[in-house]
Amino acid sequence: MRHGVLAFIAGFLAVFSFHQPALALLHAAGVVPFPAFSLEPVAPLAVPSVVSSAFWGGIWGIVLVLALARMGKPLVWLKAALFGGIALTLVAGLSAQGLRAGLAAVCAALRHRIHPQCALGPGHAGLSAGLCTAGMTAARGD
Repeated sequence: MRHGVLAFIAGFLAVFSFHQPALALLHAAGVVPFPAFSLEPVAPLAVPSVVSSAFWGGIWGIVLVLALARMGKPLVWLKAALFGGIALTLVAGLSAQGLRAGLAAVCAALRHRIHPQCALGPGHAGLSAGLCTAGMTAARGD
């Protein structure tokens, strides 16, 4: 339970300290059309977009720690970057919203989303470096 809470907190904070700054740089460079740290309300709860992103970052933090616990310690940063860059991007592109938008829109969204998502994986890994070790130990039952 404690590891799940810490993983959620690390993922939540990774959105503010890695994902959103990466998104801000990409927006400033004209790569993505939407700004970082958006306070625009999102459905269904009408919470600010950045808060919604942080919540989902926390959920993905739990998933990342569980995945890293199963994969082992070697190359943890690479695994975290691949998780952030590929797994999260695929989920974003294959979500109900992505599927409704159609294949062309999904491909365009994937092109834009993969960059900030890559920052989220290692960012979470950095915030939870100690937790990853503890989580792997707990998952193995050591």
